[in-house]
Amino acid sequence: MFSKLDKYWQHPALYWPLLILFAAATPFAFARYYHFWLMPLIFGAFVRLIELRPRFAASSAYLFGLTAYTAQFYWIHTALHDVSGLPDLYAVPLTFLLPAYLALYPALCFWLWKNLPCPRA
Repeated sequence: MFSKLDKYWQHPALYWPLLILFAAATPFAFARYYHFWLMPLIFGAFVRLIELRPRFAASSAYLFGLTAYTAQFYWIHTALHDVSGLPDLYAVPLTFLLPAYLALYPALCFWLWKNLPCPRA
């Protein structure tokens, strides 16, 4: 069944929006919603998407990480602006700078996974 879906998932018009959709769904696994069972499903779907287009592993992982961290860190702007009194001129770029930096870690991880020769057991 999934092999029939794979040819559709590989198409760029569906691949990139699915990647963003899966990443944007990660906050539902945490506090306030507590749908913890979503995270393994999202990660499995993410890895499957990476396996379908291994050439774009690092860029896909960066986009996934950037979208997921941005969706999860919505509260940082409130902490910087409302609690600490930082003006929006500084709070907004700093809010997006942290997810952009943290998204480098999944990108590096998947780049290493695809470029280092390691035997699969």
